[in-house]
Amino acid sequence: FPDGPLILSPDRLFPSFKREVIERKPYIFKIAALRDIRSLFPPDYNPFYAGFGNRDSDHRAYVHVGVAEAKVFIIDPSGVIHHINNSTYARTYESMSEIADFMFPPLPRADGRLPDEALAREEEAEEEQVRERKRLAYTLHLDDEQIDPAGLCSVSCANAARAIPILD
Repeated sequence: FPDGPLILSPDRLFPSFKREVIERKPYIFKIAALRDIRSLFPPDYNPFYAGFGNRDSDHRAYVHVGVAEAKVFIIDPSGVIHHINNSTYARTYESMSEIADFMFPPLPRADGRLPDEALAREEEAEEEQVRERKRLAYTLHLDDEQIDPAGLCSVSCANAARAIPILD
């Protein structure tokens, strides 16, 4: 299951096919979907900080819903990340990750404080461990009681119990 929302076209197959392939206007759906998401927030708040896509139409949709031109990136078929209006800007995912903190500064917490970077990374690592435990438990059809805090799960076998390490 995805960790976040899954946004699908509300249209049936043929209207979607017509819009995407025949009319070549995929941005119409994307703009409508992004507008629907934006409507969940206060009118003076833009929840979109950046946009990544693989077509010029993605760029068009992101800018239309208020993403700053400088924060819209297009990924070419070889995986290189570009700005649509800057032919000299080319980054790989790896080089982009090196400037992620600069490009995407941390958002303030609910109490208005910015998270401490080390604490944020530690919390993120702990959250990933929990997600990994849940994925494994789901895969093995385990109950929460079968997973202990040390990161091991006990699975009853016919003759014995075996411990399966979940984390490295």
